[in-house]
Amino acid sequence: MKEKRLHTDPEEIRRELQKSADGLGLQFYNCHVCYEWSERGNSWNKRVSDEIMAKLYSPIGD
Repeated sequence: MKEKRLHTDPEEIRRELQKSADGLGLQFYNCHVCYEWSERGNSWNKRVSDEIMAKLYSPIGD
């Protein structure tokens, strides 16, 4: 079973997402990066959601 980890530091998450993007060969803002990172047991709090996730991975046009 995957260990669940709640992240609360926006800068730490940016670094983790960038590592995932590099490993996947995708751009940082590609929604598959967020999906794969969260599939590995990672999650985030509301602050991170507001500061990073909603801005990077929300649907185009929002």
